[in-house]
Amino acid sequence: MFEITGAQVADLNDADLRTLVARLALAELRAQGCPSSSVTAGGNQDAADGGLDVRVECPFALPMPDFVPSQHTGFQVKKPDMPASAIRNEMRPGGVLRPVIAELATRSGAYIIVSAQGSVADKPLSDRRYAIRAQLDDLPEAGQLHSDFYDRDRLATWVNHYPGIAAWVRMRLGIGVSGWSSIGDWCGVGVSEETPYLFNDKACLTDERTSDREHLTIGEGLARLRVSLTQARQCIRLIGLSGLGKTRLVQALFEDGVGEAPLDPGLAVYTDYSVETNPTARDMARQLVIARQRAILIVDNCNPATHSELARICSEAGSQVSLLTVEYDVRDDEPERTEVFRLQSAPPEMVELWLEKTFPNMTQVDRRTISEFSDGNFRVARAIAETLGKGETLGKLKSRDLFERIFHQRNEPDRDLLSAAEDLALLYSIDGEDTSESGELARVAAIRGASVATMYAALNTLRQRGIAQLRGRWRAILPHAIANPLAGFALERMPPADFDRFCASLTARMQKSLSRRLGYLHDSAEARAAVVRWLGADGLLGDLAALGEDGLQIITNIAPVAPDAVLARIERDVTGPRGAEILDPQSSDRWRWIRLIKLLAYDPPLFDRAATLLARFLSAEPPNHNKNSASEMFAELFHLHLSGTKALPDQRRSLVRRFAQSGDPALMRCAGVALDALLKAHYFSSSSDFDFGARSRDYGWHPLTNGDIWAWYNGAVDLAVELSPIIENTRDHLAHSVRELWHFGACHDALERAATHFSSERPWIEGWSGFRTALRFEGDAMPDEVRARLTALIDRLKPTDLLHQARAVVLGRSSFGWDVADGDVDDGDVMKPYERASQLAKEIGAALAHDPETRAAFIAELLVEQHPQRAYECGTGLSDGAADLDSMWRELLGLFSAADVESRNATVLGGFIYGAHARDSAFADAALEDVIENPDLAASLPYLQARVAIDTQGIARLRRAIERGVLSARTFHSIANGSVGESPPDALGPLLTDIASLADGVEIALDILHMHFYRDREEGGQHAPSLIAVGRELLLRADFGKKQSLRDFGLHTVIRVCCAGPDGAATLREICARVRVGLETVYLSSYDIGYVLKALFETHPLIALDEFLLPELRPSNRGLFEGGFGSGTPVEDVGAETLVQWANIDPDRRYPLLGKSISMFKRRQGEEENDVSTLFLEILGHARDKRAFLGDRWSRLHPRSWCGSLADILVRRRAAISTLGDNVGGEVRQWVADILPELDRWIEHESKRDREGEQSFE
Repeated sequence: MFEITGAQVADLNDADLRTLVARLALAELRAQGCPSSSVTAGGNQDAADGGLDVRVECPFALPMPDFVPSQHTGFQVKKPDMPASAIRNEMRPGGVLRPVIAELATRSGAYIIVSAQGSVADKPLSDRRYAIRAQLDDLPEAGQLHSDFYDRDRLATWVNHYPGIAAWVRMRLGIGVSGWSSIGDWCGVGVSEETPYLFNDKACLTDERTSDREHLTIGEGLARLRVSLTQARQCIRLIGLSGLGKTRLVQALFEDGVGEAPLDPGLAVYTDYSVETNPTARDMARQLVIARQRAILIVDNCNPATHSELARICSEAGSQVSLLTVEYDVRDDEPERTEVFRLQSAPPEMVELWLEKTFPNMTQVDRRTISEFSDGNFRVARAIAETLGKGETLGKLKSRDLFERIFHQRNEPDRDLLSAAEDLALLYSIDGEDTSESGELARVAAIRGASVATMYAALNTLRQRGIAQLRGRWRAILPHAIANPLAGFALERMPPADFDRFCASLTARMQKSLSRRLGYLHDSAEARAAVVRWLGADGLLGDLAALGEDGLQIITNIAPVAPDAVLARIERDVTGPRGAEILDPQSSDRWRWIRLIKLLAYDPPLFDRAATLLARFLSAEPPNHNKNSASEMFAELFHLHLSGTKALPDQRRSLVRRFAQSGDPALMRCAGVALDALLKAHYFSSSSDFDFGARSRDYGWHPLTNGDIWAWYNGAVDLAVELSPIIENTRDHLAHSVRELWHFGACHDALERAATHFSSERPWIEGWSGFRTALRFEGDAMPDEVRARLTALIDRLKPTDLLHQARAVVLGRSSFGWDVADGDVDDGDVMKPYERASQLAKEIGAALAHDPETRAAFIAELLVEQHPQRAYECGTGLSDGAADLDSMWRELLGLFSAADVESRNATVLGGFIYGAHARDSAFADAALEDVIENPDLAASLPYLQARVAIDTQGIARLRRAIERGVLSARTFHSIANGSVGESPPDALGPLLTDIASLADGVEIALDILHMHFYRDREEGGQHAPSLIAVGRELLLRADFGKKQSLRDFGLHTVIRVCCAGPDGAATLREICARVRVGLETVYLSSYDIGYVLKALFETHPLIALDEFLLPELRPSNRGLFEGGFGSGTPVEDVGAETLVQWANIDPDRRYPLLGKSISMFKRRQGEEENDVSTLFLEILGHARDKRAFLGDRWSRLHPRSWCGSLADILVRRRAAISTLGDNVGGEVRQWVADILPELDRWIEHESKRDREGEQSFE
C-alpha cells in the first residue's frame, strides 16, 4: 500500500534524507524501549564539517540489533553515490581518520555510510564495504567497530517496516496515497506543532468502558491511550463534539515533550474520512492485517458502523494493527472489542490560555468573552478570533452579532447565506446531493421559497467556511455550538403555523433529524412551544401508535426540550386505551419507553412520577421476567452511585415508603426491589444513558463525603426495619447486604439495631448467615475490636432451638456451607465447609428423630420447600437417629400425604430410605414394596429405589409397579442418570421395554439406555447383546416428529452402539426411514436432530446417503442436507473416498446431489470461511458433469450469515474461486469466467451500500 522503492528514496532532498534516517533509527530503537533522546540529527550532508549526520547513543545494549547494529552508532548520510574514492574522502579528509569514527571504535560501536543515489549489487556492495574497512587499517580498535554500507534499496527495505514513515516519504515526494498520510508535522527526529499542546489537571476525558465512567485528566488520558495503542489488535474510539480538539489530542500522542513515552509516529497511518480516500479505511485495514505489518491505523471522522467493521478486521487473530478512530459525536456508542474515550469540553481557562498563545494581540476581555461563548470548543473559539479586527472588542457584542461574524468572517455580510444556514441547521443532517423537487434540500428551501440551486450553493459556501461538514451525500452544520443557535434563530423568525406545515411536509427520516436538533434547544421558547404542539392530540405525535418506532425515536429526541410535557404524555398513554400494549412485557418497543422514562427521572420534581411509571412497567412483568425488563433501570434509581437522578436520598426513601404503604400488591413488590437497591453496597454499574440533549447532566446525586455514604446506608437499614411488617422478604433483603454493609463502621449501630429488632420477633437466620459470611471472608482483615463486635453479634443471632437450627442448616440459602457450619479454617478447600454442613444436617436429622413436636413442624416445611439445600442429609440423619425405623417411616409418609400435592418433593424420604437400607436392608425393601400401594408416594418409587440400587430386585419392583399401573413414563426421568450405570443388562432390558409401553415412554427409555451405555463407555466395558437388541427395538418405535421430547445427544450414543456393524445395517435403514417421516411431519432444525443425523452418517454412511439424498424432502427440511445451510451438513463429515464410492453408482444423478450437500467454502467451528473447501475440491475433481455439481452459482457464493461487510466477504470469495479451474479443468474455469462479471457488479452494489452506511451522520 505505502511501499517505497529505492528510486523513490533517491528523490528525497538533503534535509528529508537526514530526517528519514533519524526517524528510522528512532522507530527501531523505540520498539526496543530506548528513549527518544537516543537519536540526534546533524547538519547538511554534503558539508565537510567532520560531524555525523545521525548519531545513536542508547543508555543500554540493544536487545534486538538490526538496521541499527549497536547502542553507539553513527550514520553518515549522503545523497550522491559513494564509490570507494568518495568513501576514502569522507572517512579521511586530508588523509586523517575522523575522530568520531575512532571514538565509535573505542566504544565497540558501529559506523554506517548511507547513500541515497547508490544502488549496488553484491560485488559493488562488497567493494564499498571493503573500502570502509580499508580506511581503518591504522586504527588499533578497528576490530571492535562494526561497519556497513546502506544503498537506496536497503534504505527502502528499512522504510517499508514502518507504514507511517513510508506515508511521510510519499507525501514529501508528492506521490501520497489519496487521503492517507503520516501523523502530524515532522521536525528533525520528532513530531511537533506550532502551538504547544496545552492541558491541565482538570478532568477532560472520560473512560466510557469503566463501570463508573472514570474521569481522567488529559495527562492521564494520554498515558492510558498510549499504553493501549502499543498493543496489537487493540481498538480505541475517541468521541466528542466537533471542535473540542480530538484530532489535536491524537497528534499529541506522538509528540515528544507531551507526557511520557510518546507513540512512534513511524507506525501511524492517518486519514480523515470527511475527504475522499482511496483505498477505503476498510481496505487499508485489511491489507495491513494480511501483511502482518505493525501499524497504528488512525481514522478521523469515522462513524460507528465503519468503526465496528474496522475493529472486527484489526482484532482478527494474527493482526499487528492497533486502531484509533475519532468521531465528532456519538450517542449510544458501545462498540464491541473497543475501549471508548469521550473528550469533554475544555475548561474556560484552558481556552483563554490557548487564545493568549495563538492570538497574542487579543485583549483579556476578548479572550474571556470568546472562551465563555465557545463553551470549551476550540473550533468555535478560533472562528470567532479570526474575525476579530485589531482594536475591536467582542465583549460588547450580542450573541446574534457574534454568529454573524462567524459566518461572514472577512467577507461582506450575506444575510441570505445566514438565513439558509439557519434553515439547514434545523436538521441534524441533510442529503446535500439530491437536488430533485422531492429531495430534502427542496423541502428545506421551501421554508423561505428559495430554489434548490440556491440552497445547494449555500451549503457549498458554508462548507468552504468550515461551517458545514460532509460525509458522502450527507451534510451537517457543525459544531453543535454553532448549529444549535442557528436553528434557534430559524425558529424565532418562523410563525408557528409555518413551522408546523414544514414539519408535516418532511419524510420520516427528516422528522427524526429535525427532532434530534430540537432536542438540543431546551433554552428556546419557540422549541418548547413546538414540542408541546407536537405532543397534542392533533400534533405530529398525536398518534404514536401509527408512527411506531419512528414516533418513539422522535419523542425520545425531543424529551430534553419539555421533560414535563413528555412525561405527562407518557402518563396519558400508559393509562389510556393503549396502556396494556405499551406495558406488555413482550412488546419489542418496551425498552425504549423504559429508557426514556429513566432519563425523565433525573430532575427531582419529576422523579416521583417517572419512578412510579417505571413501577407500572415492572408491575406488568411476571416473576423472573428478563427480556426488556424494567427491573434493572427501576432499581438503578435507588442506587447510591450511578443512579441517573438528582433526587436526594430522603425523597427516594419517601417514595419507597409510599409504595410499601399503598396497599397495592404490585407497588409493594416494587418497594421491595427499591429497598434492595437502597441496600446495595458494591459493584455499581448502569445500563442507562446519561446524555439528555444539550442539558448539563452527570450520573446523578452522589455522596461527597463518607458521612453522606453512612447516612445513606443507615437510612436504608432503618427503612428496612420500618417496612419489614409490610414488605415481604425485607429481612432477606437486608440479610443479603450485611456482609458489604459491615464494611462501613458507621453502620454497625444501625445493623445491630436491625438485628435486635428482627430477632425479637423470631430468630433472624438469614442475618446470622450473612454476618457469618462477612466474618469468614473479611474477618482476618478486621481490627480486633470490630471482629470481636461481629463475633458477639453472630453469637446473639445464632439459632438456639432445634427448629431454627434445622431451618438454618437444612434450608440454608448457600450450598457451600460456610454460612452455617463452624470448624477449622478450610485453607481454600471448598469441600471442607460443604462436608461440615452436610454432617451438621445429618446431626440435626438425628436430633429431630428424638423431638417429635419439632420434627413434625419442620418436616412439614421441608417437604414443600422447592430448593432444600440439605434435605437428603437430614433424611439420612433421621434414619440414623430413629429408634424404630418403621414407625418413623410411617410418620414421614403421613406428613408427605398431608403436604401440598403440587409442591411436595420426596428428597428427605430418599435420604431416609438410603440410611435405613444401610441399617436394615430388609426393612428398606419392605418399605419400598409398600410404596407401590401408596397412592401419594407411588410416583416417587423410581427416585426412592435409585437411592438404594437399580439392581435386579429393584428392577423387578419397578416392573411390578408398572404392571399395577401406578407409574407413568415421566416418573422414570429420575433414573435417567448414573444410577443405571451398573444395572444388570438382562434385567434392565425388560424394564426399558415396560417403560416404552407407557405413554411417551419410548423417548425416556432411550434416555435411560443412553446413560447405561455412557457409563459402559467410561469404564471401557462391552455392551450386552440383550440391551443392543432392546435398543434397536426402541429406536424403531421412536417418533422423530416429536420435537423437544427426543434427547438428540442421547440418541447419538444409542444409534452408534445398537446399529454398529453389518447386523445393525437393516435397523439403521429403518431408522432413516422413520427420521424422514418425522422430517415430512414437522420442521426439524440441526438443534433438534443434528446428533441423530451425525450418528446415522457416521455409522453407515452409504445407507444414510441413500435414504436422505435420493428421496425428495419437503423444502423446509431440505436445508439440513444442503451445504450452504447453517453450520454444516452430516454429509460433510463423511470421508471423500466413501462419498466418491457412493456417487459413482449413478454419477449423473448423485454428484449433483453431493454438490448441494457440500459447502464450497471451508468451515471452522460451524462457521463458513472464505477459502475453498478441500472436500469440495476433491469431489469436484471426480464429478463427470462439473457444472451440474457446481449448481446454482449465487447460492454457492452467498454466505448464509455474516458480520461486517458482505462486499468484503465477496471480494475474498472472488479471489478464492478465481483459481478454481486451474487444477480441475476448463469446464470449471469457464463456469468461473461466466459468473465473474455479475459477481463484480454484486460486489460494487454491496460496496456502495457500505459507503452510504459509513458516510451517515446519524
